[in-house]
Amino acid sequence: MGYTNRMPLVCAALGAKKFEAFAGVERLSLTGPTNGANAIFTFLIK
Repeated sequence: MGYTNRMPLVCAALGAKKFEAFAGVERLSLTGPTNGANAIFTFLIK
């Protein structure tokens, strides 16, 4: 597909409410930079 440097897009998708609804999870916290390789997302599985 030729995708490169897509880390910000992946992080944005993980932080979206639409992802939470689709995956049945609730985001509890985000540690580190919002759109970087060191971002740590913590989710609660519903």
